[in-house]
Amino acid sequence: MRIKIYPGAHHSFDSPNPVRYVPTRINANAPGGRGATTGGDPAAWADAIREVTAFFDRYLKRRE
Repeated sequence: MRIKIYPGAHHSFDSPNPVRYVPTRINANAPGGRGATTGGDPAAWADAIREVTAFFDRYLKRRE
C-alpha cells in the first residue's frame, strides 16, 4: 500500500465542481468545527485513475 498526495488538490478532487470554501461545512479538524475547501482538480483526478488502473492491472488480473 502507498499513499499519494496531490499538492493543491482538495477533498472531492475527483469532481467537476470548482474549488470553493464552504464555511458552514462540518469539519472536525477545523478549530471551530466548521469550514472546508473542496473542488475538482482535473490533473490529480486523471492521475488517480491511471494509478488505480495500474494497481488493478498489476495485482488483480485474472489468472488462467
